[in-house]
Amino acid sequence: MLLRKRLIMKLNKENIIKNFTTKRFLVVFCLLIILFAGLFFVYSFYYANKVYVGVYVNNKNVSGLSYSDLYNSLQVKSQIFDENGIEYKYEDTIFNMSPQFNNLNPDMGSPEFIFFDNENTAKYAFSIGRKNIFQRFATLIFTNHVEWQYSLEEESLKKALKDNFSQYEAIFKYPSLSYDGADMIINAPVPGKEFDYDKLVQETKRKINNFDFSPINLYLYEVESPISLDSANEELENVNKFLDQGKVNFKYEDQSFEVSSSTYKNWIVFSGDKKDVYITFDFDKFRVYFEKNISSKIDEEVQNAKFKISAGKVNEFQGGKDGKKVNIEKTFEVLDNLLKNQKESLDIGDIELVVDITKADTNTKNLNDFGIEEIIGTGESDFKGSPKNRVHNIKTGANMLNGLLIAPGEEFATIQNLLPIDATSGYLQELVIKDNRTIPEYGGGLCQVGTTMFRTAINSGLDITQRRNHSYRVVYYEPAGTDATIYDPNPDLKFKNDTGSYILIQSRIVGTKLYFDFWGKKDGRKITVTKPTIYNIKKPAPTKIIETTNLKPGVKQCTESAHSGADAYFDYKVEYFDGRETKSQRFSSHYVPWQAVCLLGVSAASSTDNGSGSVSSSTESSIVTPVVPTSTNP
Repeated sequence: MLLRKRLIMKLNKENIIKNFTTKRFLVVFCLLIILFAGLFFVYSFYYANKVYVGVYVNNKNVSGLSYSDLYNSLQVKSQIFDENGIEYKYEDTIFNMSPQFNNLNPDMGSPEFIFFDNENTAKYAFSIGRKNIFQRFATLIFTNHVEWQYSLEEESLKKALKDNFSQYEAIFKYPSLSYDGADMIINAPVPGKEFDYDKLVQETKRKINNFDFSPINLYLYEVESPISLDSANEELENVNKFLDQGKVNFKYEDQSFEVSSSTYKNWIVFSGDKKDVYITFDFDKFRVYFEKNISSKIDEEVQNAKFKISAGKVNEFQGGKDGKKVNIEKTFEVLDNLLKNQKESLDIGDIELVVDITKADTNTKNLNDFGIEEIIGTGESDFKGSPKNRVHNIKTGANMLNGLLIAPGEEFATIQNLLPIDATSGYLQELVIKDNRTIPEYGGGLCQVGTTMFRTAINSGLDITQRRNHSYRVVYYEPAGTDATIYDPNPDLKFKNDTGSYILIQSRIVGTKLYFDFWGKKDGRKITVTKPTIYNIKKPAPTKIIETTNLKPGVKQCTESAHSGADAYFDYKVEYFDGRETKSQRFSSHYVPWQAVCLLGVSAASSTDNGSGSVSSSTESSIVTPVVPTSTNP
């Protein structure tokens, strides 16, 4: 009995200890939960208006920064680029890639080759951890890397680099033929030297991603000819067989164009690779001859039918005409393949020219089937203060588009319908500054057409498929954020006719205002367009004076007025009646500050341009403190 009591007492004691331990554990656990919740609450409260822990932008820790501070730091970094560009260097040649490509004319449509989207980058970084409590907790454990959002015009960058550094390149040369009287001579191949432009683009991206704007060095790479001198010698027999033919005859319908061996013998070159060598023509020489002697006798521009509204009906006032154009590249391929595949006799016979036919739009359709009933949208812009040639080009461009029909489902490309942008279409030239040279160029004023078309397409509720703003603000295109730059061949303004009916373009000029009316058939869609929000205003640098021999000595002509830099956006929403998903789009624009630019005429003796029209300039720069958007709650 005593033993039993002791055992019971022992068990009770153990249970008491166990219960106490359990309760202590639960108390401690609850306290830890409370402590953790408290700390997490304090953490959430402390970072309520700051970027959470573990967030990086391009490998830079931005934790603890407010949205304004983060946006401002990105603005400062991108502003360094806006003011200084990126420097590329080869030996003693230094090229600074500025955002505007040194094209000082708003109507030339010169876009920035890079645009930093600092607002959306800051918004995305700031939003991490704010979706839910689990995401916020995850930021304490895992890092979140955000890339600096920007768009890079790679082809424009490559072109600018080639324009400045191609002088140092040498394209490799195949073995070639030359003639010393009747004697044929084979010249040895010559290795070439080239820059790797794709690699330079990638290096540019790498530096941007690391906030690094230090100079980028260029290196030439040697490129060998794939054809050896021995391989070329083995092909000599076929060269002689080809020359023995005496002529090559190109045909199209009832036309025939004969090219004698005395003409084409100097075009013959070797092509192929180490395993397969054959003779062909030098394409550039082939093209030049074709354009002058053959294509010019066949090519005809397409002429689309044009229409106008008269007495409430659509009437044709210009008939359509199909266009045709010799496809020189494909014709060359036909000849090239014949020379490759007929080595035994090289009797190539007559060669049919490859001619592309472009059908004129709406040249056979019954006018009553177009379904055009009313104006579906109108856009306008004011070109007040424009010089004479600019006004002329605006009117010419507007007339080019007037009366055109846009078929249902068609994507309309503005530039394509303004071509050719030269004297044959009636355009006049304007003096522009491009790549540090003053040159006459066609097309000044056409951005007025592009901007007005953009506004008309927006007011018609159409799907905008391509649009770019100008590099800087121009008075002709105010309010900021509603402009569209166009330049042959790019950038272009493109939009799609998604109304299900034909759209007829009608242009009109009233005083100094340009209008486009889109006629069609309304389908009940509801269009909402907000007024543009303009922020981040930046002052321009002092006036730049550029010396040129294109003006009389002492004559001063200011081609550019000062423009403040800014960012702008407006929101565009289209709601459809037929159940299609509502389309919402924000059009954002970035404008760099632009100093006033004046040309000053100098004599050739005092200028560094040697009378070529080149310019020299002096300029001052100023750093402007960035201004963040008024809203800090993205």
